[in-house]
Amino acid sequence: MNADAKNPPLAALSSADVQNRIDDERRRLLIEQNLEHDLTGQRIAPLEAGDDAALDRVEAQINQCRDRQFRIQERMDILDQRLTQAKEREQNASLDALTEKANSAREIGERWIRTEYAKLAKAMAAGLDRLATIDAFIADANNTLTRAGRSEVADSNTIRCRPSQYVDYTATINVSLEDSRHPHHGVAIRAYSQPNIASLPGTNERVATVAQIPEQRHEMVSDDYQAPLYEAITLPPVDPEPLSHPTLPRPPAHVPIWQGPVEVTPAKIESLIADLTPTAKTRKDA
Repeated sequence: MNADAKNPPLAALSSADVQNRIDDERRRLLIEQNLEHDLTGQRIAPLEAGDDAALDRVEAQINQCRDRQFRIQERMDILDQRLTQAKEREQNASLDALTEKANSAREIGERWIRTEYAKLAKAMAAGLDRLATIDAFIADANNTLTRAGRSEVADSNTIRCRPSQYVDYTATINVSLEDSRHPHHGVAIRAYSQPNIASLPGTNERVATVAQIPEQRHEMVSDDYQAPLYEAITLPPVDPEPLSHPTLPRPPAHVPIWQGPVEVTPAKIESLIADLTPTAKTRKDA
């Protein structure tokens, strides 16, 4: 059999193939080490009997066994180097493939921004502007209703938040000196004459027995929980900011399509009222 066909060039092997070669050589090395141990035991009898011919044969086998072990160990050292090279080669190939995929994703995103985003962002900006106008109108109407003793109308955003939904937020709570969360718990001593004041031993510093600390909460929201959508959204500009020349002044940044808070103008309110006022045709249809 062709030796090249049995053992292909190491540069063409994967790290798993090289590792298999190392494992095979390690098993061969163990076999040769056991053989040397057995031959060393067989050397005693002819040595004691003075049988030099038999002793020469045993020692020749021992030397051959040691030579094979040396070659196996030398081969394993080479394979260890090849294993490191194969792993580096495979890692580089994996990173190259990941880079290629990421660049493909970037190109898809760029095409989407140039085509679909421009249309969708402008439509969303118009919707957010409309939502802000609606809420401003409701707030103004609620001022009138409250003065007349009538119930207020809920904001349009309230409909998005219902019981059984949860919200994460940071609350400020009061903790007493006996609470382990108090920053001076276990250190400050409460004053008998002034129960709201505590002193720090060894100093003249006075601290309050009640401290305010932040607390992370995860609670079910209620109907009155408000999350002003149009104030929380900023839409980037349709076109990316052009790169500036290193020696020229930097061009002004593009103004985002939508950046709250919105300016509610009388014209917007009038347009909304017009939409809310039924026309002669709608009254007839009703």
